[in-house]
Amino acid sequence: MGAFGDPTLQLITDTLSDIELSTASSTTLGTNYLEIETSLEDAVICITQNDSILVASHIYKGNNKLEFNKIIFRHILITATAKIKQYLSRKLQLMKGIHHL
Repeated sequence: MGAFGDPTLQLITDTLSDIELSTASSTTLGTNYLEIETSLEDAVICITQNDSILVASHIYKGNNKLEFNKIIFRHILITATAKIKQYLSRKLQLMKGIHHL
């Protein structure tokens, strides 16, 4: 029987590790996609801009191309989560048409 009598409740029994993902070092303001590479088998990622969701998707091991409406503001926020991993939040600032991570 699981914790608190609930057999479906999954308990974390290990230390959470960091989510590792990477994106291109720069992109043009107005682009409509972002490529993300990860070694995770399954993660959930969300890219937002001015509190509006551009894309929310599962990503998988390898290279993932996430398409969305074009970036028109100077900041986007990437958030990611995965089982037994630390939550990741990364803000990207776009300046003069190019952003750097």
